[in-house]
Amino acid sequence: MNKKWLLLLLIPIAILLVIGIIFMTERSKVEFYETENGTSVSIIGGADGPTSIFVAGKIGGDDSDADVNAESSQEVEIMQIEIQIGDKTMYAELENNDTTTELVELLEADELVMSASNYGGFEKVCSIGQSITRDDGQITTTPGDIMLHSGNQIVIFYDSNSWAYTPVGHIDASADELEEFLSGDEDEVILRLAR
Repeated sequence: MNKKWLLLLLIPIAILLVIGIIFMTERSKVEFYETENGTSVSIIGGADGPTSIFVAGKIGGDDSDADVNAESSQEVEIMQIEIQIGDKTMYAELENNDTTTELVELLEADELVMSASNYGGFEKVCSIGQSITRDDGQITTTPGDIMLHSGNQIVIFYDSNSWAYTPVGHIDASADELEEFLSGDEDEVILRLAR
């Protein structure tokens, strides 16, 4: 008789558990994104409410992916530039894109002396003197961001702004340090490769 009661008790618990799992699964959002190196999966939502889990990896695949995996595990050299304004200097890490490749080629030939001015109380705008490759997208900048604007201006931010830019790099410094470095009335900025 005890086994019947135990069984009668476990069946409703199991049903409630299954209903709970189905309910939580229905609340979750699962998206698949196809990439050139495989499939990435994003799962948003879950049993504890505002859970965000990001799972990226290959689903399936075969031995032909070995070259791609070996290539993606190689170290990427991080390029740095030196930014001089007056007698002050800061360093920035460059993005890895066509714009920075072209900028580095310019800097390998010689340092880049740019006329500069402050704009809007949040950025220093520097004229490159020529156009370089750009791939603008709508971006909200943060202090320290370095962007290419209109293909011929380097813009260094000490506050934020939203506009169409191409990312160039970032200075890792506090907002106060950046404002002190960038907001002065100096009208010349020098870029060179960091050695």
